Amino acid sequence: MANTLYKPNTAVTKPVLSMYELEDDLAALLDTEEMVSPEQRAEFEQQLAEQLEKTVAKRDRVGEFMSYCEAQAEACKNEAKRLQERAGRFLAAREQMRRYVLMIVERLGSDVKGKPRKLEGQKYTFSSRQNAGTVEITDAALIPEIYRRITLTLDGATITRVIASADAETAGALMKALESATPNVDKRSIKAAIDGGESVPGADITYGTSLVVR
Repeated sequence: MANTLYKPNTAVTKPVLSMYELEDDLAALLDTEEMVSPEQRAEFEQQLAEQLEKTVAKRDRVGEFMSYCEAQAEACKNEAKRLQERAGRFLAAREQMRRYVLMIVERLGSDVKGKPRKLEGQKYTFSSRQNAGTVEITDAALIPEIYRRITLTLDGATITRVIASADAETAGALMKALESATPNVDKRSIKAAIDGGESVPGADITYGTSLVVR
């Protein structure tokens, strides 16, 4: 007869608690966190502790169960990685097909009204549209300072001094941080400026087309 890992006090349990009678192979422990209620956790932990203290075989089975869980977790990680790579291949194939179809649609040219022609099927319609535009940095050195964003990492003491007062020591720390900081160009602000009619040195907007599937 197999021993049970956990038997709740029958005097205070409900009928559903028969689910807590776990086999020695410990497979049911996969659901222990959900199966054992907070009220019964202390009793469960006590019974487990007693068995581990008294029975050498139980210790080995617990160790084997933990190894089993680790192996299953690793298998799940590997499967997740495989599925992620598979999903990536499907997405890459979709994008390749979108490029093919877009090329064909663009070859059709425009209709009499000057609108891009469409490829129509019974379920799907393919057409092209101009993108909103992408900011291209032609010369980063020419980008005005107003479009540069710098993220600084300062220690707490320096930040406190900045708040208190901009003394010479603090100014020096800030200058040192600025020297090692890498500014990021704010393309969103640049695009807004160019769209508004301004000229931004070192930057321009390029427009392309994308495939529309309806």
